[in-house]
Amino acid sequence: LSPLMRHHYVVGDRWKDIVCGHNAGMKTVFVGDKYDDGGYAHIAPDYSAHDIYGACELIMEQTQ
Repeated sequence: LSPLMRHHYVVGDRWKDIVCGHNAGMKTVFVGDKYDDGGYAHIAPDYSAHDIYGACELIMEQTQ
């Protein structure tokens, strides 16, 4: 994988999104109130946000 992938984010509202981002070597942001790990308890999102606006704020804070 490209070393640049660690500077990319996957934002999602399902465990599948988080697992996909993790497997791609990207940082992950879960959007929602309750994270259901889908049986992948060993893979947790790097960040969580209540809504997409909050996810954007988190990413902006991390990239400045």
